[in-house]
Amino acid sequence: MPQHVVVSKDAFTHHHFRNILLACGGMCAIRYSNTIPFAQFLTLLPAECQALDLTPQTQFIVVLAEARALLTDDEFTAGLLHEEGHIVLGHLEGDVNDGLVTNEDFEFEADAYAVERTSREAMTDVLTKMKTILLDVSFPILFGKTYTDNTALQENVSTKIDEGLAARLARLQG
Repeated sequence: MPQHVVVSKDAFTHHHFRNILLACGGMCAIRYSNTIPFAQFLTLLPAECQALDLTPQTQFIVVLAEARALLTDDEFTAGLLHEEGHIVLGHLEGDVNDGLVTNEDFEFEADAYAVERTSREAMTDVLTKMKTILLDVSFPILFGKTYTDNTALQENVSTKIDEGLAARLARLQG
């Protein structure tokens, strides 16, 4: 299992990594890209990441404490294995969209990787809880009052999440 660390949403000194983590549903595989010096990259990470043995080649997983609190141990393991799948399957290599894996096939592959190593039920439960994490934890932080005060936006976002998760859940059910 790659190195991983659990951090609070308030642990980030730089909004970029926090926003990526929030947009990913609270669990995200990260790799260094040489767009900035490695020493500068390290300063952008939460202090908890300093405990990891990081090199420019290290790929690691960051988990939002607020998301971890919503997951059982089996679900947490399935989520970590999904993120490990992105690393092992090479999804973080080459160009990624500003640090986000947005390729639907990559998500399906990482889901399958996790299922092979845990269970279909645990991965299904993670995906089901991801909606709660996104709607109740991530989006209010990312968008503030623009999100929390706009019921129509919340409903639209909820529908989009349902569509994306339904496709992934359908693939898991085989």
